[in-house]
Amino acid sequence: AALDGEKYVFFSLAVLEMMKHLDWQPDILHANDWHTAASLYALQIRQKNHPEYQHIRKILSVHNLPFMGKDAEEALIKYGIPRAKDKRLPKWATLFPLPLGLLAADRIIAVSPGYAREILTPEFGCGLQDFLKTRRSSIVGILNGLDQEAWNPQTDPALIERYSLDTLERRSLNKKTLQEDLNLPVEADTPLLIIISRLDQQKGIDIAISGLRQMADQNWQLVLLGTGDPLLESDCRSLEAEFSDRVRAIIRFDAGFARRMYASGDILLMPSRYEPCGLAQMIAMRYGCVPLARATGGLKDTIQDEEDPALSTGFLFEEASPQAFIAALERALRLYPNTEVWRKIQQNGMTQDFSWEKSAIEYAKIYLELAEQTK
Repeated sequence: AALDGEKYVFFSLAVLEMMKHLDWQPDILHANDWHTAASLYALQIRQKNHPEYQHIRKILSVHNLPFMGKDAEEALIKYGIPRAKDKRLPKWATLFPLPLGLLAADRIIAVSPGYAREILTPEFGCGLQDFLKTRRSSIVGILNGLDQEAWNPQTDPALIERYSLDTLERRSLNKKTLQEDLNLPVEADTPLLIIISRLDQQKGIDIAISGLRQMADQNWQLVLLGTGDPLLESDCRSLEAEFSDRVRAIIRFDAGFARRMYASGDILLMPSRYEPCGLAQMIAMRYGCVPLARATGGLKDTIQDEEDPALSTGFLFEEASPQAFIAALERALRLYPNTEVWRKIQQNGMTQDFSWEKSAIEYAKIYLELAEQTK
């Protein structure tokens, strides 16, 4: 909305004014997404005529390239920010905050190594891929981290039964209780699939719904939690109506219930068309719920799908289609009865280190590298 556009443009420029009023210049200005990207472009303009700003290095983190801030054009004009003249940018992008930030940044950080590669392609580049190829040497990918204290099945107060890697057998009580609470058949041997997601085309919810309809003759239950696109919400409710004995569509946002689902589900479904990083798969693995996801962006970076399942942490499929989704889910369902191998996959996932400590070190390296250039 235009109101958001003005709000974020004003804030981005206010940051630069604050530097002037405090008589203080940082070594690095790190902006995130379209919301603050204009600060980098405005700083670049000031650096041409103000020596006191010239040492400041500029970083832009990109979490979701399609959101470019197109509604901020009017605000940029209002506050005197000129249209970019760089011929590498498509004409339509010369007054959108995110492309302006991408143009001005000394370093561009995508939220996963996979997404850093994908934004250079026509499929994921949103019309900026040719421009971004000219900036390839400045683009890196660093995975988002997970707060492993906040997401810990051993201490999580939302769970019916808390457990750890060493007491994984206790986890089954969470599944039993969830089935009871949702009036699903209490069947320990039936794989419980879960979806915890914004209901959006990006998330591939329609792929999962279509695939599951075609797998009606197989043994599974599904609990889905989320809100979003009204058409997808309707499709989810229709799926529950068709499979009332094994599907529950919970159309709401409920952070506490999501935690119970992570601790109860056997398989988390993430059939995303694109996923810059994704946190749900990391949380699921932390809670012993095996992720099944499309091999895109951060999902491919964080989920290991090996030829030997005992070395895996989950299941991946390449094509964004119900057929590819079905093939991956059938593979998982065939393996599920093998309790020894399934337990090993769970354990592999629970021992992954997705902490911010690793990511913070990568950010620190970039900060130090750029700071050295200012000396």
